[in-house]
Amino acid sequence: RKADEAHPLERRTPATMSSATLHAIGPLDGRYRGRLDSVSKHFSEYAYIQHRVEVEVEYFISLLKMSPPLPQLASMSPPSDALVAKLRAIYTEFTDEDAAWVKTTEFKGGAPGGPPLATNHDVKAVEYFLKNKMTLMSSGPGLEGLLQVKEFIHFGLTSQDVNNTCYPLMILRFWRDCYMPKLAHIVTTLDCFARQWAEIP
Repeated sequence: RKADEAHPLERRTPATMSSATLHAIGPLDGRYRGRLDSVSKHFSEYAYIQHRVEVEVEYFISLLKMSPPLPQLASMSPPSDALVAKLRAIYTEFTDEDAAWVKTTEFKGGAPGGPPLATNHDVKAVEYFLKNKMTLMSSGPGLEGLLQVKEFIHFGLTSQDVNNTCYPLMILRFWRDCYMPKLAHIVTTLDCFARQWAEIP
C-alpha cells in the first residue's frame, strides 16, 4: 500500500476507542458497552461483589436483632438505628476501590488491613473485607464493640447461601429497574402505532 494510505484496521478504528474496547471478548463488552451501562449496574463483577456485601451485612444485622440475642452478640443487641445505618452504608456507598480490595484479597493478598496471602475464594474475600470495615468503624464513638462481634460476619452461612441469595436479587432489580420499563415503553409505542394506523388497510 502507499506510504500515506491508512491501514484498513486504522480506518475502522476510531482514535478515541478505548483500550478496554480493543481488548473486549465480544461485542457486548466491546462496541456495545456504552449501551449496556444499565445492565452492567446489575450483572458486572462489581455488582456481584456489592450484592454479596449487601447480603452479608443484612444477615449480620438480622443476627444483631434476634430476640433473645445470641450470648456473644448481647453487647450490641439490639443494634441502634445509627449502627444499622453505618453498616448499610458499607454496601450503599460501595466503591470501585472497595471492589478492587476484594479482588486483591481473593487473588493476591496484601490489601490494607487484609490477609497477607490470597484467599483464592471470592466469598471469603468479601468476609475479610467486611471484617476490615468493621475494624475501621470500631474507632468511632460507641462502636468499640464491633471488634468483639465482627467474627459473626458469615456466621452459619455457606458461600452458596450468599451467592444463591445474590442471584435472584440481581435479577429482580434488573427486571424492575431496566427490563420492565423498556418493555412497557415498547408496548406503549406499539399500542400508539396500532391506534394511529388502525384505519390503514
